[in-house]
Amino acid sequence: MIPKLNKAIQNGQLQLTETLIPYPAFNRLLQVLQINAITFNQVEIEQEKEENILVKGESYFLDLPLQKADFYLYKEKENDYEFEWHGTLASVSFKTLYEKGIMASHPLNLLPELLNGMFEEIDVLFSSHDQAFAIEAFKSDIELPFSSIGFSLTNIGFYYERSLNKSIPARYELTSTIQIGSTLIATALELPAGNRFDPVCWSLKTTEMVVLKNGLQDAVHFLSGHKAVKEALGKSFMDLIPNALHAIPEFALTKLALHINPKKPALQLIDFSIQSLGKLEIVPEFSIKNIGVGTFITFHENTPACTLSLFGNFYFSPSIAVDFYIQLPLNKQDDWIIHLEGYADIEKLQNLEKLPFIKLQDLNLPKEWLAINDIRLDHLEIVFNPLQQKIKSVEFELALNAKSSLIPGISVKNPELAFTLTF
Repeated sequence: MIPKLNKAIQNGQLQLTETLIPYPAFNRLLQVLQINAITFNQVEIEQEKEENILVKGESYFLDLPLQKADFYLYKEKENDYEFEWHGTLASVSFKTLYEKGIMASHPLNLLPELLNGMFEEIDVLFSSHDQAFAIEAFKSDIELPFSSIGFSLTNIGFYYERSLNKSIPARYELTSTIQIGSTLIATALELPAGNRFDPVCWSLKTTEMVVLKNGLQDAVHFLSGHKAVKEALGKSFMDLIPNALHAIPEFALTKLALHINPKKPALQLIDFSIQSLGKLEIVPEFSIKNIGVGTFITFHENTPACTLSLFGNFYFSPSIAVDFYIQLPLNKQDDWIIHLEGYADIEKLQNLEKLPFIKLQDLNLPKEWLAINDIRLDHLEIVFNPLQQKIKSVEFELALNAKSSLIPGISVKNPELAFTLTF
């Protein structure tokens, strides 16, 4: 292969044609780019081992100069070769990539700010193994000021992946920074990429958990800054947060998902949650720890729908934690309904007395049940009035993995019990 490539060099230029690289993936690549050859100027050829060849020089991608370019041909299996073609575009705009046909356009993506903005140092890679292009850039002069919906996207970059196999969906993402209160958050936005089942919006999500600099205040500032959120809640987000949470010093953003119509622009969905190592005391000796706040709002057909919840966990013993959530009413005067998330193995009935409002002696249980050490809490619902600071009722269900005699001669296997307590 080396002598064959060396002989093809003319005045420092090498034309990689299907004759020189006789592999179906290479032919398909030329067809997609609508070219007859991949050109290298000021070419150098290096051999690694006996089978692998590296071609270096200046190349072109869609008639655009490809800097630091290389073409790596390597032996994968017996008589089976793969290759990678790689290089860097100094600068390019989305408009150029659309016009050259490498990226599929979509009405939601044809924003003037995106089309005319310039990206720098764009990494281009084609892999025959993956049968796909990957185009990536992290630096641009673009800002998307969605001020009408309360935020801006800055530090715009992008990642685009397109397979030569049309049955494999393309992938199109923007990377960006969004500001929540005084905290900058890295995000990724999935954009329609020309697939059959593309999303009908831009879908933004956070890429990592971030500690908010000003804790709950940052979250409240972000959500209260949206006119659409106020309309969905009927009031300020601040008014619905229990006062005790404002004393917790540190919260981390654990989830942020936004569905955006960038053409209007308008929000279609907010899914937002924060969490802390702090606790919320419901009544003395019953506190939900690792407390979090979540809100889910949809704006379809201009009719907002909203849920606001608290979540966290409670320990029945050092090793037994159960998860709770509270769907907060949009009126502070209404009762809270505190639910067990899923179920919990609490081992023994005595662990129920970790909840200060449950006394085993008041349940009139057979004594032999108190010795069972395989018990599952299937359901727990607590009605709590936050203004009166009072538990109003408790419902819970237990499953006991044991055989028991209720009365002589009659035994019950794996009994399931349900209780309702009112106060």
